Amino acid sequence: MNAITQQITRLLPTLSLRGGLGVGLAFFALSLFAQSPYDPGDPPEPWTRYKVTVSAANPSSCNVSGTGQYTTGTSVTISSSASAEYTFSHWTKNGERIDQPARFTYTVESESVTFVAHYTYSPGDPEEPSMVLQSRLYLASSSPDAVSFNRTSGAKANCGETVYVQAYVSQGYKFLGWYEGEMLLSTSQGFNYLMPTESVTLTARVRYDPDDPDDPSSPGGDIQNFITGDVNGDYKVTIADVTALVNIILGKDDTEPYQYNHDASDVNKDSKVTIADVTSLVNIILGK
Repeated sequence: MNAITQQITRLLPTLSLRGGLGVGLAFFALSLFAQSPYDPGDPPEPWTRYKVTVSAANPSSCNVSGTGQYTTGTSVTISSSASAEYTFSHWTKNGERIDQPARFTYTVESESVTFVAHYTYSPGDPEEPSMVLQSRLYLASSSPDAVSFNRTSGAKANCGETVYVQAYVSQGYKFLGWYEGEMLLSTSQGFNYLMPTESVTLTARVRYDPDDPDDPSSPGGDIQNFITGDVNGDYKVTIADVTALVNIILGKDDTEPYQYNHDASDVNKDSKVTIADVTSLVNIILGK
């Protein structure tokens, strides 16, 4: 018998003095509690948050993202991107190896978990002489655990050509902009960067702000944090997004609620969706 039931039982003599109505109400209350007994083993309340920790076995081998506190059932992107001359090997979950790619979606369970990314050092063969001048593009973040990228930090790129860089920001963080030193280059998570003739480091600056109204994870947030080019909304950019983009251009998705992400379809950032965006999207898929 729980505490509330005990209290009602103690009141029965008093209620009986006040007539049959009081006794009837008391027995009605007891029947309700008897049907729903307190069970300390019940599942936790749905708003309970569990910690997801994402790290690297070798911090210099890769950048990881996904760390945070989430409610049960939340879909969280667990991601890692290799540093120069490292190759992804596997993930471990709470110390046990799991079969997942470098970037995958985890549905939060009713427990805290730790994911660790394992990479192997794999320097390539000596490079052959090239007539094309190249330099290295390093990608960094003001919060390494909260951001991953679409390309390997330190990979070479042709000087004088544009390189598309994309930052993937974990839930609860707000993207502030891409910086080269103290110079702001772009406030978009994805943008085209013109490679200089020397190696350079671009830094994605973010701020932890779970209550930001522009953050879809915050209460009342209604602005989507999308990936440029991810027109079909599957969190990756593939040839399927080209098909979706063509359908938008042909007017096959012109009635709300939209089937596709129209914001992500403006690939070249000219505030309109045309065949030029298809060309830009194909270039992204081809790694240009």
